[in-house]
Amino acid sequence: MVTLRDEKSLIKGLILVVVGDAGPEVIANLSSIEDDDALITSLHLVSLAGLEDEIGDDDSRMLGPLPVKGTKDFKSLYYSTVMKASNAEDIRLREHGSKVGVILLFNSQRLPEIRRAAGLIEPYLELYFQKASETSDLTLDFAMKMYDHVVELISRPRLRTFWTDGEK
Repeated sequence: MVTLRDEKSLIKGLILVVVGDAGPEVIANLSSIEDDDALITSLHLVSLAGLEDEIGDDDSRMLGPLPVKGTKDFKSLYYSTVMKASNAEDIRLREHGSKVGVILLFNSQRLPEIRRAAGLIEPYLELYFQKASETSDLTLDFAMKMYDHVVELISRPRLRTFWTDGEK
């Protein structure tokens, strides 16, 4: 459990989880919730994501808002992807890769703001995971940098440019 410094931030925490030989493992709990509750929330969300059909080219990898174990104040968004499983003994993990999940926590009263920001968060997480080639690259430091970048992404206004008929 880590207490984060930015009280005004829309995102109140991040939990990074990897499915390994022994099942889901919390790599980083960058939130104010207890480690046991972070693990239980991770187990629930990994299981829920596993019930989905295969991800298509245009399908979202983001689920939520979803409840967080041990608190009524927080809700979560869950993003999942698959990476090469480092040092896996399980042949299924070596063959198909390991499921990796990012749980973003937010105050349930800020749901409208999260819905507006979700369109920015998912593509950003997809790009951020390109910095890691396998599950051994997923560390506490990786999670802390990811958290800082996601907070910055949605806390600063973004300029959007549109083109019509090939003209600016």
